[in-house]
Amino acid sequence: MLVATETPDAPRGAMLFAEIPLAMTVTEMNRTFEHPLGAWLSQQEADFSLRCFVLPSRQGRPPGIGVEVQTDEVGVLAFVVEKIAELGAPPETRIEIESDKATVEMTLAEAAGI
Repeated sequence: MLVATETPDAPRGAMLFAEIPLAMTVTEMNRTFEHPLGAWLSQQEADFSLRCFVLPSRQGRPPGIGVEVQTDEVGVLAFVVEKIAELGAPPETRIEIESDKATVEMTLAEAAGI
């Protein structure tokens, strides 16, 4: 058995979750968001983890796309929000950024100052 622990002050990086209210197939999602976003993140030379997935409709929310990006470089996430907008996410896209210091929730419109 391998047990790993960390000190309470150890940095954990940051995670961005975007809930994009666009109904797409997996193929469309990969072509529209996952592949371009992954390529862009690779160009930034940041260590990252990217996951995109289809969200079913639930609790009054329409179906959509979920995007998760995890990185040690918190500053990259602001640019990820801009890139998600450039790729066609609508202003009502919900964004959540979580780090070991704080959690921030906003819409894409709020992030862009619309």
